[in-house]
This record gives sequence, C-alpha cells and structure tokens, in this order.
Amino acid sequence: MVRAIRARFPFLPLPTFTFRVWLTGLVLAVGVLASLAPFAIRGAPWMRPIAYAFGIVMAGNGLLHLVGSVYMRKAMPGVYSAPLLLAAAISAPPCRGHFSAGVGLTPVRAGAH
Repeated sequence: MVRAIRARFPFLPLPTFTFRVWLTGLVLAVGVLASLAPFAIRGAPWMRPIAYAFGIVMAGNGLLHLVGSVYMRKAMPGVYSAPLLLAAAISAPPCRGHFSAGVGLTPVRAGAH
C-alpha cells in the first residue's frame, strides 16, 4: 500500500519496513523517549524544540494514516489509532505549562514528615 501511495505521490518520503525493522525501531524510540521523560518533567529548556519537532512528526504520521485510508478507500493499518495520535500531538504543547520544575521529584529527608 505504501508503494501504491509512493507511486502516485513521489514527493512523499514514505518508508517501507519489514516487521522486524519496524519493531526494533519502535522499541528503541520508546526507550529513548522514556529516558528523556525526567528532563521533560523538570522542564529542561532544551527539551522544548525536541518536543515540538516530535509533535509535528506525530501529527504528520496521524494525518498520513487518515489520508491514506481515504485515498485507498479502506482502513489502512494505524487508522484507528491515528485520531488519538493527532489529539496527543495537538494537545501536548499546551500541557507544557502544567509541569513545573521538581513537581513530584522533591527529595524527602530522612525523618522529615
């Protein structure tokens, strides 16, 4: 299906993956994102451009799954989760103000109650 879309729209850089390559990339991406979570929660300023870039990529991914399904006139893989992906990508930037440095991460001294 990706090949059919790529043949019709050659300007779209749509990759094709084997399942093993896709799953390996997904596991690595989840690991990297999980390792960055503490910095995001603390509000590290260098995380903001990374978060925006990731949100743009995820919004594009969701849109491509939806548009691909409309174009192919059948439900493409990922079309059912695409609206959730779009909602998360669109709502993530406003959430940045809800976290402040150290929320939930304040060390507690021994014996302090």
